[in-house]
Amino acid sequence: LYDWLGYKPDDIIGMHLLKVPFVGIKTKTLIMKNFALRMLGKDIPPYDIDFISKSGKKMIGRVRAAPMKNEKGEITGDIVLISDVTKLKDVMNELEKAKYRLEEQVNKRTQELLEANKELQHEIAERERVEEKLQENEKKYRTLVENLPQNIFMKDKNSIYITCNENFARELGITPEEISGKTDFEFFPEKLAEKYMADDKRIIASGNTEEIDEKYLKEGQERFVHTVKTPIKDENDNIIGILGIFWDITEVKLLDEERIRLETAVGQASESIIITDTDGIIQYVNPAFERTTGYLRDEAIGKNSSILKSGKHDDAFYQKLWDTILRGEVWSDNIINKKKDGTLYYEEATISPIKDKSGTITNYVAVKRDVTEQIALETRLRQAQKLESLGQLAAGIAHEINTPIQFIGDNTQFLEEEIRNLLTLIGTYRNLLSECEQGDKTNNAIKKGHNTEKEIDLEYLENEIPKALTQTQEGLDRVTKIVLAMKDFSHMDYDEKEQVDANKAIENTVVLTRNEWKYVADMKTDLDYSLPLVYCFVGDIKQVIMNLIINAAHAIANVIGDESKDKGLITIATRRDGDSVLITVSDTGTGIPEEIRDKVFNQFFTTKEIGKGTGQGLSIAYASIVEKHSGELSFETEMGKGTTFKILLPL
Repeated sequence: LYDWLGYKPDDIIGMHLLKVPFVGIKTKTLIMKNFALRMLGKDIPPYDIDFISKSGKKMIGRVRAAPMKNEKGEITGDIVLISDVTKLKDVMNELEKAKYRLEEQVNKRTQELLEANKELQHEIAERERVEEKLQENEKKYRTLVENLPQNIFMKDKNSIYITCNENFARELGITPEEISGKTDFEFFPEKLAEKYMADDKRIIASGNTEEIDEKYLKEGQERFVHTVKTPIKDENDNIIGILGIFWDITEVKLLDEERIRLETAVGQASESIIITDTDGIIQYVNPAFERTTGYLRDEAIGKNSSILKSGKHDDAFYQKLWDTILRGEVWSDNIINKKKDGTLYYEEATISPIKDKSGTITNYVAVKRDVTEQIALETRLRQAQKLESLGQLAAGIAHEINTPIQFIGDNTQFLEEEIRNLLTLIGTYRNLLSECEQGDKTNNAIKKGHNTEKEIDLEYLENEIPKALTQTQEGLDRVTKIVLAMKDFSHMDYDEKEQVDANKAIENTVVLTRNEWKYVADMKTDLDYSLPLVYCFVGDIKQVIMNLIINAAHAIANVIGDESKDKGLITIATRRDGDSVLITVSDTGTGIPEEIRDKVFNQFFTTKEIGKGTGQGLSIAYASIVEKHSGELSFETEMGKGTTFKILLPL
């Protein structure tokens, strides 16, 4: 349409037919009448109408149309194909005019010769001039016909070829001169030639123009052509032959079939597919969208895609989305949306820009998959993994708790016994007071009090009871810290990211893993407490830190051995690194051999003996940091000196 009339799709899409600028009011009335008849189920034959290009040039188009139906068979619109027949009409008109002018000239000249009885030589000369003019006109119009991209031929009323243009001759592998006097049986298979001849006879008999879509094999490939055949009449309106024009529509046909297949595939896809304009206004949704969201197609089209917003994401989330697609890039992430009934659900969404030939973004297409159940399953799986990790640490945690519990019990027993002695001493002092009040046996009472103090060693109790109470409180604090760390670690994760204090998460994990490292390493933490909160899945981050600490302890144990009194060192540090937080876990272990460095993040890869490693710790860490948090996980290692793992989490 742009190449033909100069109008871009954006110039007319959405415009009512009565307002389009390329047809006149009378033509619009005819189009609307035919449109109404088609909507009533009437068949309307092709018809020619005038079009006006954007530059004001008059064009002639042949209109063929058919109703467009939805899956229910309801008519929803009109599909229109317009063929440019301007040049064809011009050629036909010029031929008719030339024929008429020549006939007039010949008749006039003949009449003049008869009436004037002029000399024969003058008549011959004039006729030669007319014939020369006729040949000149014929050459001009043949040149015009030869430059048309269509295939053109002429037959007499017996379906014998008279002439054709170069395009058609090339199709047949001959020259235009060689076609004269031949029939379709000399160029096409018998059945096809019989069909062409039957079409010719029908057109000659009816006197009507016909348009025919056909297919045939060419060099082993199926091709499609669109043919227009119209009767040729003499000056007495007698049909003397057929003018035929046809052109290859294979690409159009294949594109149409591809469009149908695409529409079928999109309609049957299990993923929700949404097409919007550049402002986010919904222009198309497939049935899967209706099933997922509860919005019918008619309810969604014309609305902004924000009707699905759940309120669970902040403005920065959507700003990042728009910034990405406005740059012409593809955006992918999980998103929480809201159905028509208010139910929240999770989607794995990919939004891609659609560009025209000039590279301008015209639309966006979103492909979404409901992952609500998957997210719930992953949440339960993460929780199970954490509980499994706690189970693996259970013996060490029990040992950590047992030590303070043991001296709390010993101190409690000590205090119980010594408090009885103190109560005995208090009773003795009460008796002393009573006897002093009576003025009798004072010396004996005082002596008895001193003896009781010696027996219970009061000075010892004055020193040890405060110590016992302090130790008991320390033990209780230590147990409380371990229990709180266990509670925090095993707490059910949220289904979405949250703002997290990375330092606190590290400290709790260090407490839980103490029994794994305390016999082989000292723990040093170098934490930056001015760090901002990190937007992450906190359970995943704790799991990663725990795996790295345990791996570090095992690496150090391989260096110092079971009987060594020396210890290695594990250092955990946090720092801000631009728009990210950097967490490092370093050890003074064996280092990672060069030949396996490219495998350490592979699932199920482990160098530990059976029963001591599953090979999933680092692969889970990599999946969590890189895939779920869009962060980075790397390491630096040196044989015999140790390894440092680096976690980079976007703020």
